[in-house]
Order: sequence, then structure tokens, then C-alpha cells
Amino acid sequence: GYRQGWDDGNAIFCTPRGALETALNGKGDIRNCLGATFLTTEAFRVGREYEHAEDDYDSARDRYESLISTINQRRSDISRAYKQMRTEKNPEGIRKLENRIAKFRRELREAEDNLSYARSQLRFSERDLDDARYELDRFRSELRRLESQQ
Repeated sequence: GYRQGWDDGNAIFCTPRGALETALNGKGDIRNCLGATFLTTEAFRVGREYEHAEDDYDSARDRYESLISTINQRRSDISRAYKQMRTEKNPEGIRKLENRIAKFRRELREAEDNLSYARSQLRFSERDLDDARYELDRFRSELRRLESQQ
């Protein structure tokens, strides 16, 4: 029943390899393993740190790419509005286009202001991901070495 399922799950999860893979998938909690070994706890920590670093990097990259996209879109919007203005005869239409251009410029300025911070966050998160990848590779290598000795 339930207890057997729990025990079977722990037999898989509460091993260094199981804890590592579970953490890399962003699941599980090492506190559920009764009497987990140091190696199992370390496997979970390394996997969880890599998974968090990967999530942080993905978020930073998405933010950076979104700002680049906004900048390109607003520049295009401004250019298009200026072209429309050259043919607009109605003073009300001109006023509306001027307001749109002002709005696009504000949004462009805001995106450009945020871009350098987003670029530095992307670089930091990339470095953290590289560090976490190195640690993960080092740990996996050590785990393979230990498993081959058994």
C-alpha cells in the first residue's frame, strides 16, 4: 500500500543519484529522507543549486531579450508614426501622432535605461550557471568514481 510505495520511492530518491536527479528536476525535498547520508544530502544540494542557477539564467536572459525586443519595436513604432505624420493633414491626427511618439519615446527610454542592468544581471547569472555546471560535473564525476568502486 501507501507505506510500500513510500519506502520504494525513498529507496530510489534517497540515494545520491536519485537525490541529484530529483533536485535537477526541481522536485523533492531531502528532508523526506530519513538518515540521508552526507553524499545524498550533497547530491541534492548540488542539483538544487544548478537547477536554481539555470532558472535564474533563463529569467535574466528572457528579461534581456524582452528589453531588446521592446527597444526594437518602439524604434519601429516611432519611425512608422513619423512616416504617418508626413502625410497627415488633420491637426487632431497630428496631435494624436505626436502623443503616440512621445509615449513610444518614454517606453524606449525606459527599456534602454533598464538594458544595462539586465545585461549585467545576465552576465552574473551566466557566471553563476557556469560555476554550478562545473560543480555539477565535478560531483557527477566523483559519483561515477564511487559507484564504480562498489
